[in-house]
Amino acid sequence: MVILPKVNRLFAPYYIYKILRKDLISCKDVVVKQVKECVITTPAAMNLDGEKKEAAKYHLVVQPKSLNLVI
Repeated sequence: MVILPKVNRLFAPYYIYKILRKDLISCKDVVVKQVKECVITTPAAMNLDGEKKEAAKYHLVVQPKSLNLVI
């Protein structure tokens, strides 16, 4: 799980560059944790697998040997 700080639009290209270079963990304000499952509660809408979901509580579970999912 990767947790980014609230990103200002001016810094968005920097984080996108770091993501594409697979170097995001080198940023000091980014938190990286390995988890098997997590619960996310958000007041904002999310994009899950190409579908817009309204604000809610999500329980995410890692399925070993499955496809990669980018949220």
